[in-house]
Amino acid sequence: MLGEADLELVEALQVAPRASWVQLGDVLGRSPASLARRWQQVSSSGRAWTALVPSTRALDAMALTHVQVRCRPGLVQEVARDLARDPEVLTVHSITGDYDVLLLLRTDGAASLERYLGERIGSLRGVVRQRALPVLQAVRHGSMWRLGALGPGQRTRLRELAAPPPAPGSRPATFDERLVSALSQDGRITAPELLDRLGADAPSLSTVRRDLARILRSPAVTVRCEVSAPDTGWPLAGVLWCRLPAARLTELAGGAWDDGTEFGTGLPEARSCTVVAGSVNLHLTVWLRGMSHLQAIEHRLAALEPELEVVDRSIILSSLKRMGALLRDGRRVGTVPTALLRGSSW
Repeated sequence: MLGEADLELVEALQVAPRASWVQLGDVLGRSPASLARRWQQVSSSGRAWTALVPSTRALDAMALTHVQVRCRPGLVQEVARDLARDPEVLTVHSITGDYDVLLLLRTDGAASLERYLGERIGSLRGVVRQRALPVLQAVRHGSMWRLGALGPGQRTRLRELAAPPPAPGSRPATFDERLVSALSQDGRITAPELLDRLGADAPSLSTVRRDLARILRSPAVTVRCEVSAPDTGWPLAGVLWCRLPAARLTELAGGAWDDGTEFGTGLPEARSCTVVAGSVNLHLTVWLRGMSHLQAIEHRLAALEPELEVVDRSIILSSLKRMGALLRDGRRVGTVPTALLRGSSW
């Protein structure tokens, strides 16, 4: 388990992932050197990490699909590990219920989705059945979730340190994929560290600084700080598939997750919420303190949204991948850059 001081550091990096140690030390009331040492210990063990990932803007523009996969007995982990290696797959969970594996898949549209479902998933010997639920709109992304270890004043100060969002008119650019790969491993890497990693082929330090700044200003990407759920006291997660009348669904998608609203403050465990196309129309992923926590969340949902019907629910037994990070027991053990990051221009 991470201690309280570590949780404060992780949340500070959730808000301002590339703030300097001096800036973070000023907000947290700790020495920059001690923060740097502690982050090295926490990140090297895979308990928390920063990485370059698709931005919220990019995710909203992508063709995302939740895919449920039913597997043959004994082959669940084989299927899950195989699919986790694909850059098109952002997230992989092993789950309870009628299906065994849940994916969040990124494709270029209907044609590439059809190919992936048929030619990739459908060709695996361990797959019995699959169901795809395209994402129509994201209400809440995992990057919005916070640990809750900091006070409101600290969060406000940290938001002032966070990089401003790119201008709406920003155009895609071509980047050195070696820099992108390094940032996918460590979202806080500096220009001198990048230069050292590139070795003999490296351009000048000024060129690396310039390219690093251009990457971080791209509207398609952002640096995100993630954390091992079990190490923060959230050993389990759950998935809820719900139905909500269209009128309320529109209100929810229009900003009901913003800070200060009833729904947002009433369900702080929610990591993600998406509107989907299928026999259900709302998908929720929630982090849990224990098995019974899911039932408590359902009770709160019933009070917050009386017209909401929970159609199905699952417990996430293990997460093998989260936004490109390969996980074991909740901790990062590797990285597969997403399909977006592998492109030459974005």
